[in-house]
Amino acid sequence: MRQNFQNTYEKVLLIAYIIIMEVSMFFFGSFCKKTVKELRKNRGLTARELAQRLKLDTVEIMKIDEMRLRDVPEPMQSLITPILRGDDTDRIPWL
Repeated sequence: MRQNFQNTYEKVLLIAYIIIMEVSMFFFGSFCKKTVKELRKNRGLTARELAQRLKLDTVEIMKIDEMRLRDVPEPMQSLITPILRGDDTDRIPWL
């Protein structure tokens, strides 16, 4: 009986993991299709504010503003993605 319960529990965990992965791929896929400007405006950031958060020049942000996020070169994409996703606001204790 106990082994049967454990197998069922493992199956439920596996199904939950698969569902979470599918949903995250769906949202991340649509996230990458948007332009940097769209994502920046959705967060309420100006190009200058985003550049200040990344410690870059505003010109660097303006160069990639019209590009889709997936087309942004990799070092810049890995810097900009957490801010445009809102990961930095999740760590604020009073929200």
